[in-house]
Amino acid sequence: MRLLRSTLTFIVVSGLSISCSKDENTTPKLCRYIGQSYKMEQTSPGDIFSETYVSDFKQDDEGKLIEASATRRTINREMYTELVNSDVTETKSYILKYNEQGFLTEMAITTLTLQEGGKTASFLYANYPPYRHGKIVAKEVNTFQYESDLVRSATRTSVVDFRSERNLDVKVNPEAKKEYIYETGGVIKTITETIGNSSSVTQFENGVKASTPTNKYDEKGQLVQTSSPDSEYNLKYDANGNILSVEAIYQSKQQFLETRTHDSNPNPDKLLPQKFKGIPEEMRILQFTDGSNNLVSSKSVYPDRPPYEEKTVYTYNSTGYPATAVTTFTQSGTLITKTTTYNYQDCQ
Repeated sequence: MRLLRSTLTFIVVSGLSISCSKDENTTPKLCRYIGQSYKMEQTSPGDIFSETYVSDFKQDDEGKLIEASATRRTINREMYTELVNSDVTETKSYILKYNEQGFLTEMAITTLTLQEGGKTASFLYANYPPYRHGKIVAKEVNTFQYESDLVRSATRTSVVDFRSERNLDVKVNPEAKKEYIYETGGVIKTITETIGNSSSVTQFENGVKASTPTNKYDEKGQLVQTSSPDSEYNLKYDANGNILSVEAIYQSKQQFLETRTHDSNPNPDKLLPQKFKGIPEEMRILQFTDGSNNLVSSKSVYPDRPPYEEKTVYTYNSTGYPATAVTTFTQSGTLITKTTTYNYQDCQ
């Protein structure tokens, strides 16, 4: 949510999208999740904010993900004149290639962002001056090299083409490389990532990401705490990997406490590959959630402002997966509704 969703919560949860764990979920042989769409609208004094989203996933006959895409469009209008203040469309596309043994060899990602500002709205990107009409094309290519059925190295190249009424620029980012070191038996030990002249090393214990002074993980590789000199975030999970609570602390004072509940039905995100053959890291592509089930309610309590609440009512298909969802967001008397439709193939 643009106005209601807590930025702090988003920062913590987004950090969960890449993790390492020995557990892999079994993908049903027939039922396939092929995408979702949602739309929502928020009316506030003076303007109307709307957002639409459509995703699409394609898998081959063996269930390997070969294409994925998602388009999100946000429009802000003046309430009485309906003049558009801003119109932003972002489309992210993935193309995945495999060798004959089924190992992922290349993943290409293209992100196209189109920005149109009205009379007063302007945009900012990187260090460029403010602009009203923008087009950003970011292209990234990841390649993977294997030995003895394990990934040994990966390389990422990326180029950004930025265009506005004030600037035309193409930026080639420094090449990024990863080196994977394994214990005897093929259990991951370290991953070293190098970008330009900077390197970082991720340690593992028994194949699970090891805790560091700033990030702590449980025995399943789930992030349970992340901290900095003056802030701290604490997360709790249930047995299915669903987040039960997120607590934010700043300078020893609680900033918010979010509590969540979930249904007992399967999460469609789990029908998509999260780990790839021979690669010890999870790589989640256009997936919203981490747990095995679906979020039913969320409530964030703050010390200095009204609580934020989110509630979702689902309908389910015959296999128990969500078919539709109606989500309401509430804070300070403002009510927003989001309607989601989930799409499947062969889920009977």
